[in-house]
Amino acid sequence: MSEYNDPLSQVNVSEDKKNQTILNFPVMPQNLQKEVDQPKENNIQLSKDVQEMWDLIPCYQIHGLFILAPIKNGILLIDQHAAHERVLYEQALEDIRRGRSASQQLLFPVVLELSLTERAVINSGVQYFTAFGFEISDFGGNALSVSAIPAFLKNGAIEDTIRGIIKYLLEGKDPELFLEPEKRFAAAFACGAAIKAGQKLSQEEMNALLNSLFSTKNPYICPHGRPTLVRMSVEELSRRFLR
Repeated sequence: MSEYNDPLSQVNVSEDKKNQTILNFPVMPQNLQKEVDQPKENNIQLSKDVQEMWDLIPCYQIHGLFILAPIKNGILLIDQHAAHERVLYEQALEDIRRGRSASQQLLFPVVLELSLTERAVINSGVQYFTAFGFEISDFGGNALSVSAIPAFLKNGAIEDTIRGIIKYLLEGKDPELFLEPEKRFAAAFACGAAIKAGQKLSQEEMNALLNSLFSTKNPYICPHGRPTLVRMSVEELSRRFLR
């Protein structure tokens, strides 16, 4: 278990914007998690050779929401946000366990003006933000200075990502799934920093996402229990076309 204490207490809601990330996905280590994250029998289990060849598979982005990947005897449709959430959630838990993620120092720190409530959320979980790769310090009043960010994050996404994390925590989403504070903050980070609907991905980014997804302990569901992908066999596709 993590040595961190439960931080969140009194809070209300703030605004959020769309987030963007640049995708340089890590390979996930194994990590113990809650029931929704335990590996389960899944009828879309893929063969080992398929899981090891994502760099060679052409992928196609659909409406900035899904990734289409042809596989042997069928196709996969991957929800890009849910898939990235799974990757970031497992990585965040590992970063909390180890105490620090890889980060990049900013040439010019970013200053965020926050409400009292938003500032309280940051202060209550500063050790988690540090573990995720942020370096955050006081800038006077309710302002905070961000001088380092997670290695994969774009400079232009800093404020949106942090506000997204704060908003998730204030809304108290899925409390029954994330009773432990480290898991709440990991889920908030994954949601705030993950690829968003409408974000364009290159071929390399799509392949990297699939590589990272299938390196996680439980690639078939996001941290909240929603599916990350759907498989359709050639037989099912043929039936749809009355073949």
